[in-house]
Amino acid sequence: MLTDAALAKYGQAVHKLHPLKEELQQDCEHDEGQQSLNDAAARMDKHPGAKAAPKAAGMTAREYLLFS
Repeated sequence: MLTDAALAKYGQAVHKLHPLKEELQQDCEHDEGQQSLNDAAARMDKHPGAKAAPKAAGMTAREYLLFS
């Protein structure tokens, strides 16, 4: 749900993901494309830093991707 609380969590997650930007972009260049939201969340969960950022903000990877 798009709420102010969810926006605050999303902002925290984005802030925590920012230092990983280049590394995550390189990983995406080798990707053949996501087939679904669940596939994208599973891929995000495989990367320890990418999984930790939304979790620290109180979101799952799927929630983060859905909000974005």
